[in-house]
Amino acid sequence: MVGDSHANDIVSGSRAGSATALLDSGRRYVESQSGKEVLGIVPDLVIHSLSELPGAMESAYDLGF
Repeated sequence: MVGDSHANDIVSGSRAGSATALLDSGRRYVESQSGKEVLGIVPDLVIHSLSELPGAMESAYDLGF
C-alpha cells in the first residue's frame, strides 16, 4: 500500500496485512520523534517522491530480479 496519509493509508494498509510505503513530501506532516509512528504503526518504507519507490523496494525486499 502506497499512500500520502499515515493515519488513513498506512494504518489501513498495515491492518490489512500489506507492506506500506508513506509518500511524505514534507509539506503535510509534522514529524514526530518516534519515526512517524501513528497508532503504534510505522510504515515499512518512507519515500519523498514516487520515483524513489522502485529503488526503495529493491533495497528493502527480495523481489527475485
